[in-house]
Amino acid sequence: MSSELVEVIERDLREVVEAEIRKFLEHYEDCEIVDALYSHWDFKVVAFDVVIHSLPCDISRYIVLKGDTTTEIPDITCWVNFETEDDEMLLGWIRVVQMGNKCFVITNIRDKDIEDVAKDIVREAEAGE
Repeated sequence: MSSELVEVIERDLREVVEAEIRKFLEHYEDCEIVDALYSHWDFKVVAFDVVIHSLPCDISRYIVLKGDTTTEIPDITCWVNFETEDDEMLLGWIRVVQMGNKCFVITNIRDKDIEDVAKDIVREAEAGE
């Protein structure tokens, strides 16, 4: 297997994932980018498989109960996937949490999965020669 070709495809895939994340985050410029987000809730409602800004997402609403007060915290998680006829591989994700007038974002690029997809592409290309 050509390691140079794997590196080129890996770099290209990473650039695509980074571009998709940047494009998505243009809609959330006022949000603070953080290293971690932890959620604690009393109740959670989820809408699965929603497309937001061209990415597949799940929209969660965390509901916190405190006495007679109910607070809803919207939480959007979206994925950058690589799809083939047989499989779908997660290459990166974005999570946006809105708390009142504050917004927080965390992103992740899955380097190991990008490497695996690049190797699979090269393996299939070399097998097809």
